[in-house]
This record gives sequence, structure tokens and C-alpha cells, in this order.
Amino acid sequence: MDVFQKIRTSPDLTETDRAIVGYVLDNPDAIAGLTSRELARLTHTSSSAVTRACRRLGFSGFNDLKLNVAADLKRARPGTTELAPNEQALTAAAKTFELETAALAATRQTMDLAAMQQAADLVGAAREVDACAIGPNTTIARHVLKLFMGAGTLVNLWETADSLAYYSKLAPTDHVALMISRGGRDSSVVALAEELHDRAVPTILVTTDVTSPAAQLSTVALGCYYGQAGPLGEMVFSATAGYVINTLAAMLISGDLEGSDALFAQTKDALSARFLGNAGWDLDSMAHV
Repeated sequence: MDVFQKIRTSPDLTETDRAIVGYVLDNPDAIAGLTSRELARLTHTSSSAVTRACRRLGFSGFNDLKLNVAADLKRARPGTTELAPNEQALTAAAKTFELETAALAATRQTMDLAAMQQAADLVGAAREVDACAIGPNTTIARHVLKLFMGAGTLVNLWETADSLAYYSKLAPTDHVALMISRGGRDSSVVALAEELHDRAVPTILVTTDVTSPAAQLSTVALGCYYGQAGPLGEMVFSATAGYVINTLAAMLISGDLEGSDALFAQTKDALSARFLGNAGWDLDSMAHV
């Protein structure tokens, strides 16, 4: 029996007990931050009454009740991912976890494995990867740089509309462009995809819409779940696009596990030597590698 069921079905409660129990059931996420004295003030009772009510419910005291309530809340599914005003840490954590878990599951269920394999083959055959994104998607593009470099693949980062325009004219045909666009309809991304298509430069698009104009112009489009608009939509796309890219990186790393392990060890040693040797490096510099 969970703690809330236990509280609801406890017999022989006094009116004072019921006032305390009612507050706990109505405000479970707030209980963790209260003392017995504060709960007594909110319920117009006393600290000793709070302690007696907790013991009557089968707990050793108020702290024991709080621990059990918190544990059950962490295990509970929130039922909705819609944010309410002034979410507490516990409910915000539960809803965020539920939102991202559901989005990742949806991405996994709809993942085009043949397209994923084709993308991995394109990256493996390319001399270098060019990560292309603008706006908030540049954070995801930097994630590509970090992961793929760890797999032994050179990555260049293009993250402004101007640089994408120049890159579209200059990109070598032995590179592969990995473009990131949530909707695949941004004019800069569509123009880039069209120019690279015309110049026979291979392209991979990570997007929520594999039927978008940019997707239709790309060599391969990797779909990821989005599900909703608004500020939470950005959170979802960041998670699902990251999952798609992480999957692609795992395929690359697994192609040469020994080489990837050796590269990691060599890079770590080199950076440690430079940092400890004070050769112009600091923690911010190391964080970019």
C-alpha cells in the first residue's frame, strides 16, 4: 500500500488529525519543505498534534512521514506534463522526466533504422563533417562536434546565416553536411540544402518533419519527435535530436572501439599536460575539446 492510500484509509482519526492529513493530501509536494511547527501553523493545530497524527498513521514522526511522501511522489507518474503555475522542484522534475521519456520512446518507435544506417555510412565515408545550424539549434550542433571528434571524425561548425551561405558555395564534395532544423523550413537551412543538393554534396538533416522542404532536398533525413509547440517544445527537440545524434555517434564509435579509446586517452593526456603546464590553457579552454 502506498503512503497516500495508507493515509486516506487510516481509521479512528480525530478532527485534528483529519485537518493535518487533509493538508498533506492536498499539498504533498510542499510537505518536504515544512517543519512540524510550520505544518501546525498552516493547519491551526500544534507541533505535538502533528507528531501524534503521524504516529497514529503508523509513522515514527513527521520526518518519517515526509520521507515516505517524497519517495512515493518520486515513484509516481505525474499524469500530465502540462506545467502549472509555480511548480515545485519535485513536480517539475517528475513532469520533465515524463515529458522527455515519452518523447524519447516515441522517437525510438518511429526511428527509420535504414536511414540511420545510411547516415552512418555517409559520415564514415566523408573526409570531414560540417555541422550546420542557426539559433538555438547551435547548441545541438556543438554536441555533434564533441561526440564525432571523439569518434575520430573531424567536424567543422557553421552556425550563422552568413556562414551557411558561404559554406553552401564552398563545401567540398568529400564532406558531409549534418544540418539541424526543427521544422526543416527555415529559409537559411532550405537554401543551404538546395545549394548542396545541386552541388552533389551529401547531406543529413535532423528534423521533426521528414517531409519538409529541407528534408526533401537532403540525402537522408533523420526524424525525431517534437509533439508540441511552446517553450517545452524546445526542450523536447533538444532531447530527441540529441538522442538521434547520440545513436549515430555510438555507431561511429563502435566501428573502431580501440581507436576511439586510444584517441580519448591521448587527448586526455595532452590536455592534462597543457593544463598542468600552464601553456595558456584554462578550464574554459579544456571545455571546448
